[in-house]
Amino acid sequence: MKTSVNFRTILVVVVMMVAGVISASAKDSEDCFFDKKRNESGQLISKTKYEFVQKGLAQAVYKYEYSYDEMNRLEKEEFYKWNESEKKWQIASCLNHIYSDYDNRVELEYMTWNLNANKFNETSEKAVYWYDNSGNILSYFMSKENINTFDEFTLAN
Repeated sequence: MKTSVNFRTILVVVVMMVAGVISASAKDSEDCFFDKKRNESGQLISKTKYEFVQKGLAQAVYKYEYSYDEMNRLEKEEFYKWNESEKKWQIASCLNHIYSDYDNRVELEYMTWNLNANKFNETSEKAVYWYDNSGNILSYFMSKENINTFDEFTLAN
């Protein structure tokens, strides 16, 4: 018997895993705060983390920027780090969400930024999710950089 996992739940887990890696080295939560911006539809369009460096003085650490497609589905998540010496945001990575028009499938492509080439490297990690008409994940594949094969996972008891 297959176990149903909501599609949105998996996307949230993926996003939280990426954020967890970044925040694992962060200071205690009372030493930081987040600034969240939303569009007129209420969708999150950016989330910026600040850490207190002195009493009353906060310094930017990182931010995410989100964009949505014409169907209001999350399309792209870009991750930026604050470059203190240059006093500007520096793009670090991107997670693209690619939705299929032909079947219930979404692909997540993770790419890192190449500072020297001033562009994104080719996809270094990829996940493909198949879901039913209710949005429950049925199965998924994952691959990492320099691996031409996918690991298949089918959700079942």
